[in-house]
Amino acid sequence: MRKTVLLFLIMVVSVALVFADVIPIVKFNPQGMFSNYPLVDTHGEGHLSGFMDNTWYEKYQDVYGRYFEQEGLIDLGIEIVDENIRAVVDLDVRQTLNSFYQKRYYSNIPFVGNTVNAILDMNFPNLAFGEYKNEKLLVSIGRRPIKWGPGNYDGAISNASPFMDHAWVDYSTNAGSGKLGYNFVAASFNTEALNKVVDTTEKNIRNKKTLIAHKVSWSNDSFNVSIGELNLIYGEYPNLIDISPFGIYHNLFQDNKSNVMLSLSAEKVFTLGEESKLRIFGSFAMDDFDLPGEGNNGAIGYGAGLQLHILDGQERENDGYLLEEKNFAFTNGLNVSYEYYFCSPYMYNRDKGPGKFTVPLKMYGSRTVHEANAFFIGFKYGPNSSIHEVRVEYLDSKVTVGLTTGLLTRGDKYDIDSDYGKDAVTAGIVDYDYRYKIYGNKIRTILVSADFEYEVRSGISAVADFSASFDLTHNKSAFSGAVGLSIDIMNL
Repeated sequence: MRKTVLLFLIMVVSVALVFADVIPIVKFNPQGMFSNYPLVDTHGEGHLSGFMDNTWYEKYQDVYGRYFEQEGLIDLGIEIVDENIRAVVDLDVRQTLNSFYQKRYYSNIPFVGNTVNAILDMNFPNLAFGEYKNEKLLVSIGRRPIKWGPGNYDGAISNASPFMDHAWVDYSTNAGSGKLGYNFVAASFNTEALNKVVDTTEKNIRNKKTLIAHKVSWSNDSFNVSIGELNLIYGEYPNLIDISPFGIYHNLFQDNKSNVMLSLSAEKVFTLGEESKLRIFGSFAMDDFDLPGEGNNGAIGYGAGLQLHILDGQERENDGYLLEEKNFAFTNGLNVSYEYYFCSPYMYNRDKGPGKFTVPLKMYGSRTVHEANAFFIGFKYGPNSSIHEVRVEYLDSKVTVGLTTGLLTRGDKYDIDSDYGKDAVTAGIVDYDYRYKIYGNKIRTILVSADFEYEVRSGISAVADFSASFDLTHNKSAFSGAVGLSIDIMNL
């Protein structure tokens, strides 16, 4: 491990000396950590599904999410910057996934409240992409988080997954008093994570899944509306019909190999005073809609929210690694927001495993992880759930402070691993009324998170994160947090 890191560091410095536009990424993020979230025993299976505590609100997707939200000790990489081109490779050296969910760690520094496993994950890079950008066109290819929608979450494509292997094309042109935009997305997923046991070539093909999506939007200085469509092709390689950038995927009628979803969103900004502004927004996603007598397979998700900008602040430089649909979100000063999201029980599901709107994960370690449904392509908390969320934040050039409180509600009778369609009769989802509301006993949990960052001097920032979960249904709670420094060696 030390040899690998040292060789890469030498390569980064050497390339930077030769090419003026190559910027080395050398960051250290030492942190003290604490957590009493429930640990997970996989019993040697190498995946978390089926082994979660049923007296606690979390799903296994939440555990994977907490792992990737945790800061790694070292970032080593390069960023190539030209007039219209940028390429980034970042090796995030972090704690192993197995040790994260099986042991208590009190630091991300080896042998300081932990073992050498604090920096032994060898599954990097999680961030590696290249992009071309001008006034009208943006093209991105590689691995990075991607997102649609105007809100913190989205029912179609959100950044619930820490990264997506993608190709993204975004084009806009003048149209009337505004701009007409077009977005095309393609993403592929790990076949072995779906397979669990690599067998024949035929079996590998059956378990392939590819996401193709496109969206058309119109916007002016204060209003934006968009309509999009997602086509999840599974069981075979996509062909020219599947990847048509301008066709209507629903009208291909390929139900045996294609899961199609509709996406709608809109947002509007109102000026309230010299500094104050109000942004209202909403989104809707529909995987399926059935009338009575049509099979009871309906699946919808929607969200709505508002963001109030109270005071201006100096815009802070953004690393821009998250690739998202253009929106009017306020990114400086004092802001208060409220958002609500609902996701019906059948959302993202399918009768065939690869046909689910989920991101599989395979990671090597002391136990190789194969998880077919590690993250949702859309809403972070998955089907059969809803959340009310309030956030207050202040963003300035030197300081970022945020506090978020949410009420998460989940049903305990259905999730992404439950049967779908006709097979779901045995699960009890037979009542037409329950297709569009939370099914089962409601598990209510209060989620609280706080984040803080202050730039002490150029290249050095003090950081702190805190989160807490209060499971009101099971009368349990858990806390986690981290306090430390972010040291950017190249900016000292």
